[in-house]
Amino acid sequence: MQRDAVAVLPYDPDRDRVLLVEQFRVGALGSSGGAWLLEAPAGLIEPGETVEACARRELVEECGLTVGRLERALVYHSSPGGTSECVTVLVAEAELERAAELSGAASDDEDIRVHVLAVEDAFALVRAGRIVATTGLVPLLWLELHRSRLRATWRPAA
Repeated sequence: MQRDAVAVLPYDPDRDRVLLVEQFRVGALGSSGGAWLLEAPAGLIEPGETVEACARRELVEECGLTVGRLERALVYHSSPGGTSECVTVLVAEAELERAAELSGAASDDEDIRVHVLAVEDAFALVRAGRIVATTGLVPLLWLELHRSRLRATWRPAA
């Protein structure tokens, strides 16, 4: 049975920072940039689980993080030439100083490094070709387009 996935980008609108995870991806082993890829936390939706519940679960499992509001950004086909999997992208309101540096679910054999970056630094990594996984690229490109509106919505002027 094909399961869809969620990619969720934790965003701190007060400090204008994002959280990315770095994971070993065997499919990138032969690539020039290496097999350790920067991505938004992501995972497969369990049967009966909502997109939002999956996003919150993955954030706890991958980086020990609980978050506030979730903004549903978009849905994309991960690789339509070979799979029917769709990925729903969300942006999560988060206080990022609570994130663990090393995390991942031991039961899933995950070895995850957590990185908290200034948003502009993350955008620069995209422009430099250092973020190549779609689960990192798509959420960051969406945030670059919608950041001002999102900050105004989540942190309206007093």
